[in-house]
Amino acid sequence: MQLVARPPPISPRYFVCRPKPHLYFLSVFGVDSVPVDLGVDSVVVDAPVVDTAVDAPVVDTALDTASDLISPDSTADSVSPDSGVDTLSADTSVDSVSPDYSGGQIIDPTGIPISTGNWGHAELAVAWGGTSFLAVWGDQRAGASAPVIYGKRIDAAGVASGEVSLSSNAGAQTEPAIAFDGTNYLVTWAQDITTNGNIYARRVSQSGTVLGTSEFLVSSSGSTSAPDIAFDGTNFLVVWTQVGSGSDIYAARVSPAGVVLDSGGIAVASIPFDQFDPAVAWGGTQYFVTWTDLRTPTAGIYGTRIDANGALLDTAGGFAISATGERPAVAYNGAHFFVAWGDVSKGFLDADIRGARVDALGHVLDSPAIAIATGTTNDLSPAVDALASTVLLVWHRTGDGNLYGARVAQDGTLLDSSAFAVSTAVGAQDWPAIAHDDTQFFVAWNDARNGPFQIYGTRLIP
Repeated sequence: MQLVARPPPISPRYFVCRPKPHLYFLSVFGVDSVPVDLGVDSVVVDAPVVDTAVDAPVVDTALDTASDLISPDSTADSVSPDSGVDTLSADTSVDSVSPDYSGGQIIDPTGIPISTGNWGHAELAVAWGGTSFLAVWGDQRAGASAPVIYGKRIDAAGVASGEVSLSSNAGAQTEPAIAFDGTNYLVTWAQDITTNGNIYARRVSQSGTVLGTSEFLVSSSGSTSAPDIAFDGTNFLVVWTQVGSGSDIYAARVSPAGVVLDSGGIAVASIPFDQFDPAVAWGGTQYFVTWTDLRTPTAGIYGTRIDANGALLDTAGGFAISATGERPAVAYNGAHFFVAWGDVSKGFLDADIRGARVDALGHVLDSPAIAIATGTTNDLSPAVDALASTVLLVWHRTGDGNLYGARVAQDGTLLDSSAFAVSTAVGAQDWPAIAHDDTQFFVAWNDARNGPFQIYGTRLIP
């Protein structure tokens, strides 16, 4: 255990959101959050119970200054991919999930094997690049203490091929994020986060060729982690957590050529108490950045809008989306930003999945939040993406270790009254990531059906 005038909006196919791979123990006394690296083995944790006596935020659509919410302010050489890696086809060796659910179909119920080496695979992200998906992950083949970012393409038919390493530098590389600019991908990650971590990036061509002689620095401020990325039709926006006297949210724009346009970083949320785990999406005219925030006694979800020039459109520190929640994800559904999060107000071992829409003016449209999975099954770490007007959420359920999903319409209607199974393979499935092409979603995840976490995926018709 993340909303100005521009050229015509690009297709939201270039957006991707990913969950963050750390479980955070959050102090009700405002003490700094403590990330716990879960590694590749499952861990049972006795966690504190969060005070449930916290009222949900009041949404004032008129943005009265007396509202609980803060009102929006109006104001190189290439490296060819490894051709020696065998092409993988869908695995049929495990029990299948029922492929049918209301309104759609899981195309690969037993999963597509993407990287199945007998070593650990950690955090992952995925994006569509016009001809294929590119999945990237922290790969532990050289040892669990020194993961390296690897990637592999998966075509629209579900065939995986062309594995590549994105870095030749030493140091642990974790928490990748990815977006596509219409020509190339930009992959970003945190490196050496246990010592003096920085944010790095590398461009990858549509065909899977790694571009340039090495990765480049996006932020060298140190003590940085949890990057995410989106593309606005002209530049990328990379967001991350930066730790100094506290934990803050920073961002920088990066050009398609790999030039960092904001070398000192943009302070997105730098206020007392901690902010961490950002997520970002582009909505045609502006970005929306969301994060976990500890300014209240329990962790809450906050967000802010940023224009394509990197200017903040809301009051410093952003505005509240939910009084309780952690590890948000965000996507754009063609009309609004959709923010999803894990709600731990009932306790860390009984988390729910909730979501809310935010419009282009910064109004939170759903209060109380949309209840997506609210049983006693402990649902965590949602990933979210939108294909046309349909939002897809996928998350990990600790009770059985499987992945579940649900869809939400553009008007906020929950289309699946009961969550449907995305994968029920033997062993745990965790850390899902979602992207889409013109007709289907693609979900990738960490999968322990064979022992250590490997990378599997499936296509899903909405």
